[in-house]
Amino acid sequence: MVCCFPGGKGENLIAYAFDIIDNEKFWVEHSGWLESLGYKLRSRYQPDKPPPQLRPFSEAFFDAEEVPIFGSLIDALRISDNKPVMLKKVSRVIHPQEVEIGLYFSNDSIAAEPRNHCVPIYDVIPVPNSEMDLIVMPVLRPFNEPEFDTGIQFMHEHLVAHGDCTEMNIMMDGTQMFPEGWHSIDSWKAKDNPLRSAKRTGFRMQFWPKYYLIDFGLSHIYNSKRTAPPLERILRGGDKSAPEHAQKYKHANPFSTDIYYIGNLIRQNFTERSGSSCCKRFAFLKPLVDSMVQDDPVKRPTIDDVVMQFDALVRKHQRCFNFRAAPCDLDQFYSTERISATIRRFTKYLLPRRSLPVLSQPQERLSPELRWMYSGSPTEYPEGQERPIFLYTNEVD
Repeated sequence: MVCCFPGGKGENLIAYAFDIIDNEKFWVEHSGWLESLGYKLRSRYQPDKPPPQLRPFSEAFFDAEEVPIFGSLIDALRISDNKPVMLKKVSRVIHPQEVEIGLYFSNDSIAAEPRNHCVPIYDVIPVPNSEMDLIVMPVLRPFNEPEFDTGIQFMHEHLVAHGDCTEMNIMMDGTQMFPEGWHSIDSWKAKDNPLRSAKRTGFRMQFWPKYYLIDFGLSHIYNSKRTAPPLERILRGGDKSAPEHAQKYKHANPFSTDIYYIGNLIRQNFTERSGSSCCKRFAFLKPLVDSMVQDDPVKRPTIDDVVMQFDALVRKHQRCFNFRAAPCDLDQFYSTERISATIRRFTKYLLPRRSLPVLSQPQERLSPELRWMYSGSPTEYPEGQERPIFLYTNEVD
């Protein structure tokens, strides 16, 4: 909807609003119901929203309230404490275990465990007359730092394979670095003005944010009495490069694939990032990463092996000159700016000599009888058959 009129001082006034797309109609239809349950959506999704008013172009076209959403997530405000939250639609048919696993790791006794990096579920809201639940979660930011904590180890210790622990499903709590918040659709923009950058008041060495694993739609939970290899139907997530997910394979071990996903994430973002000057700084991780992304899943290390080896490598290299500096890619700067960028890194991270966090001594968490978790080679389809390109959990192959 666009209407344009000449305004004062030579500036055109515009009445503009993005049309509601099909994906958003669910939220418009359920906005009042959600508000009665204590969750308020942006004005864009209010069914009785007044027509757009005449405003300067920059205010109308870049209105934070009018940014559309795509996919199953939407930002909201919890009315009881004015806390920004995210709501996610979850199908009980397509992802039958997502809510169960999310609530399991949000249980009070488990949620208090410092090694638990699973995103907390604040609330679960069944949608009337549907096979849908809405889960309520905190607003997080995408990760962009090599934080290799024991989140996956904690899940495997509780006999849960994530199944999609890829770049898009690892987030961080940025509330201390960005106390004024950020826009839930574009994390680099201000919460109330998409034209302005989100205000950052510090950096990771000051706050050491916690990282979270999200999205348990492809996760599996197992019984401790199990002894057979956990070979599951292959359902590919964000990273589709796992060797055992080739079209010829029908079943694979999701625990071994978790190891591959984490290894490949580090490889693509840090140790072998294309066109990046950062790779040399993370070269010490390459032997570990290479072992994690081996073609044969059975030859990959367990999560205990990964955590212990990673800890040994970090302790060995943490006193190196470059270890303290942020992983800034100097190749992104013009040659005339690289000297000033290097000076900023030196004064910001190295001269203050801020202490690195005290690393707790990791432990092997998996008992010997749980070694079945990483056993079992992928099974192939009969000759002449292969897996369909699109396969959902409610389909039988």
